[in-house]
Amino acid sequence: MVLSEKGMLVLPGVEGVGVHRLGLACGRHQAYRTAAVLKRLPDWHVRLAALLAAASTRPFDGHRWNCGRFTLAAVQASTGGRPAWRSLPTLEASADSAGFPRIPPAFARAGDVVLAGDPPRLGVVVDGGRAAFVGPRGLVRISLTDCATAWRIG
Repeated sequence: MVLSEKGMLVLPGVEGVGVHRLGLACGRHQAYRTAAVLKRLPDWHVRLAALLAAASTRPFDGHRWNCGRFTLAAVQASTGGRPAWRSLPTLEASADSAGFPRIPPAFARAGDVVLAGDPPRLGVVVDGGRAAFVGPRGLVRISLTDCATAWRIG
């Protein structure tokens, strides 16, 4: 990771994408988009892997680096865009407001967003049957069987 003059953590090997010091993924196109127009980029897996590597040891911070900011960064890494969403009373309602279709967690694939319970938190599917979540000392991985719902990204 490299800190640019604009305060972004630049993801090595991924041109045009960085993680802002507040945790938001930043790229060339900052406009919020509806879920219908957000499609996965051809190199989404490389971009997502770079984000996961950059976030692997970044600890939870309630205002700067939380589950919402992590999942928004993952969606932007996969699609190149930031979804339009609203902050609502629950994480599930907030995630629904982005407009991505809900799917059962068992059908989630890498890059999809998931919701785990107790405590409720959003995460991103990383590989066969596991999802990554922001933890006290960096990313933690749990089984998709512990997730309540999922949203298909792109």
